Amino acid sequence: MELICLKDIRLVRGDWVLALNALEISAGEKVAILGENGSGKTTVLQIIAGLLKASGQIELVSDGSVYSWHSLGAEERAKHLSYLPQRTDVLFNLNVSDIVRLRYGVPFSAARLEEVVNILSLAGLMSRRYSELSGGERRRVMLVRALLSDAPFVLLDEPTAPFDMRHTEQTMRYLMSLPCAVVASIHDINVAARYFTRFILLKEGKIIFDGGQLNAEKLEETYNMPIRTCGNHFIPA
Repeated sequence: MELICLKDIRLVRGDWVLALNALEISAGEKVAILGENGSGKTTVLQIIAGLLKASGQIELVSDGSVYSWHSLGAEERAKHLSYLPQRTDVLFNLNVSDIVRLRYGVPFSAARLEEVVNILSLAGLMSRRYSELSGGERRRVMLVRALLSDAPFVLLDEPTAPFDMRHTEQTMRYLMSLPCAVVASIHDINVAARYFTRFILLKEGKIIFDGGQLNAEKLEETYNMPIRTCGNHFIPA
């Protein structure tokens, strides 16, 4: 059992402040981070991933031992956590097969590669050049890379933003079936509500809700607009 603990996290950017008093994520959890643009969703993921330095403590609890997250080297952190950023650039026009195999630090099996490629519908694209792919296809390529390490924690920044309906549903069902913790920033409230089991609502750099059931009242506070339920969906009021 592994656990990532954030304590007294604070990051200041001009007049904007991210302040997290305490946040714990356990292996296996499925956590959606929701909030308006600029609320801090990406910043939280980058801090957890070790890409942004903030004041406070981040600790990894693993096999009964406690480690300072920042004391671990990049290769050691890669054994515990995988991160898919919101934007990914490929400098060289490689084919898809080469790109998904270029992984840092963590080996993977051919069987695992075949499984993820097939589930995310990329088998027919492996010989294509990355520059020839659509935005949604490129995103699926990068998602494969993020999932190949089988790390206990997977952080995904808007993983399905460019996907069509079929690939969104296909991808979300697969992510929820994984044994690892999946922590994702999501803009589609209804996709989040349908699949995730824990919800963190951010507003102006602060967590205003952390729990297992979304409601219209908290969403209204988060998004500064009237929201109501319609069946199993949240819609503008």
